Amino acid sequence: MVAGLCFFWMALPAHAEKWVSVFNDDKNEMFADVDVDSIRKGDDGLVYFNDRTDIGSNAAAVDCQKRILYKVDGYMGEKENPNWKSKGNKVVPDSNGSKILDFVCSHAK
Repeated sequence: MVAGLCFFWMALPAHAEKWVSVFNDDKNEMFADVDVDSIRKGDDGLVYFNDRTDIGSNAAAVDCQKRILYKVDGYMGEKENPNWKSKGNKVVPDSNGSKILDFVCSHAK
């Protein structure tokens, strides 16, 4: 499975990074940036992207219809998350996760 994920990411075209701030609190304690150039629709119906937040950087995916957020490469620095599709989190309305999902879904190519 890990080899499959590695192959998947290697198959993505190379691109420049274009980081955009999705949210940032007044104290700069909670923030999220998304690399707009990394946003891509997958054949599986998910939208894939790279983000960096106050807790680290991640490869992530969202289901725009079901409003579910997935961390493809794990949480808090974990680089392997082989069952990531079974570990999605439903996005709470008006949350920071909702801001990320709405941004990514509106920029999906």
